[in-house]
Amino acid sequence: MKINKLDGPLFFSAAKRGAEAIFRHRETLNTLNFFPVPDSDTGNNLTVTLNGTLGAVEVNPSFSQTLASMAEHIVRSARGNSGLILAQFFQGLHEVSTEAAHVSTRDFSHLVSRAVPAVYEALEDPVEGTMITLIREWGEALQTLSHRMDDFRLLLSSALVQAKNSLEKTKELLHSLKGGKSVDAGALGFYLFLEGMATAFDETDAEAEAPFPDISLMDTIPEGKEILTDNIPYRYCTEVYFSSREKPENLHTLLGPKGDSLIIAGGEKRYRVHVHTNAPWEIMGILNEKGTVFSHKVDDMQREADVNHRRKAEVAIVTDSAADIPPELADFYQIHMIPLNILFKGVSFQDKVSLSPEQLYSFMESPAELPSSSQPSVETIRQRLAFLARHYKGILILTVAKELSGTYNAFLTAAAEIRKEFSLPVRVLDTRLNSGAQGLMVLRAAEEIARGHSLEETESLLQKDIGKTRIIVALDNLKTMARGGRISPLKGLAARLLHLRPLVTLDPQGKGALAGKTFSRKGSEKVLLKIARQAMEQGGIEEFAVVHSRAEKRAQKLENKLAAVIGSPALFTMEISSVVALNAGLGAVAFCYRAASPYR
Repeated sequence: MKINKLDGPLFFSAAKRGAEAIFRHRETLNTLNFFPVPDSDTGNNLTVTLNGTLGAVEVNPSFSQTLASMAEHIVRSARGNSGLILAQFFQGLHEVSTEAAHVSTRDFSHLVSRAVPAVYEALEDPVEGTMITLIREWGEALQTLSHRMDDFRLLLSSALVQAKNSLEKTKELLHSLKGGKSVDAGALGFYLFLEGMATAFDETDAEAEAPFPDISLMDTIPEGKEILTDNIPYRYCTEVYFSSREKPENLHTLLGPKGDSLIIAGGEKRYRVHVHTNAPWEIMGILNEKGTVFSHKVDDMQREADVNHRRKAEVAIVTDSAADIPPELADFYQIHMIPLNILFKGVSFQDKVSLSPEQLYSFMESPAELPSSSQPSVETIRQRLAFLARHYKGILILTVAKELSGTYNAFLTAAAEIRKEFSLPVRVLDTRLNSGAQGLMVLRAAEEIARGHSLEETESLLQKDIGKTRIIVALDNLKTMARGGRISPLKGLAARLLHLRPLVTLDPQGKGALAGKTFSRKGSEKVLLKIARQAMEQGGIEEFAVVHSRAEKRAQKLENKLAAVIGSPALFTMEISSVVALNAGLGAVAFCYRAASPYR
């Protein structure tokens, strides 16, 4: 039967078949993903972009109204380069469509042709040989064919031939891997989408799976070929969904210098930004200033590429952002960090990822309100662990003390789901620590795994180390604690008047406890040095670290004195995480160490 009119339900049904085709072949798309970075997630991103949102679409008899709902939801949930390009294609179709209840083959072809420029305008630097080439050339084929075809079944199947030719050409246009030719993953994803759409109009086999394109189109990477992951210029794939009155061209001007692969999809004052950058916090700062941020995500492409192509161990080491670990050591051991959240004025930032220490300290000085923290959601943790479960034989998780945060319980819940889904050993260890002390534990775990010890052996060793690892924080003042309600305003006022500087620690259960009190920074330093001497007398200190909140000079001075007592330099000295700084306040320094014998 001829189909010469496309209405809302029919268009939605066709798009749904296209989404299903992508879902079925998502792993192949992941495997082919080498441009712009080899992080192997194109299939996952396109799946989330489409399959995760079509269920929310309001299907209306009107083609235009159904398209408007599809564009809104796809832009909101778009992921990755390819996902945002596809989202902008739907947005462009929506913007050029009229209030038509249905469209003819010529109408549809004209709309696609008019939507193509919107796709190109969304990209800071359009690269041919990717999805945009396929979209453009498919649109050109539709325009030519629609003049002699008024049947959507015939039009889409015929245009698919041109799309297949365009896909083949991406091998020559885009040399994404030196020494080998492969079609672009995003372009193949769009081809699969078109193929799925075409099958929706094929009444002879309407329920059959869309056939996969000829294997010759893919030419997958030769087995054993090394994929280089050390030349990624911008590390973090940053995506933000927000509203703004700024014009897209102004946003391009503001964000363009911050990285590459910039795409701004959307319209009607609601946008989704995609950019590869080394400073996600700068992107968040700009967009938070220029509008209202609803949600965002940041993926560490370097870590993902290493996991996919240069994995160092069979067991993944995972922690949360309350653990303070120098980035170079985290990179060396390929440690996976899941950020806690910092909330301020209705916006959620990711600790250590989309919020810098300088931004946090600025928030903390706000007279109106203090920022607060929250644990990562179970679903956020589950998604990350699921990615690791596909590449590792086991996962060892070391969390901030459960007495300080619900993060431990969130990890427990997510780990149980992953164990059931993947039949993989996943262990969750409450370190009963935080900050630099937690960081020492995580590094200890990574070292043992690197030496070839099993997950079980490493976990057993860490259980013993918990009793040997300690953190003592010398607070500079109690202003933040008083403002946040952690101590009474009266006690806070008395402490300020007396210039009281308490030292706090974590007890054997991981609860906060008083470790001493002084009335000067010099006095705090003496207490820390005394604790170091006592630990040395009781068997020695195996390694130590110094962390601080905007007190770099004091921390370095303390590190030098502790090194003289202990007889070796600190493993690291660094700024503390935002979630820890919220409790410690500004000007705090902390001595973290692992002793040769339990201190308790």
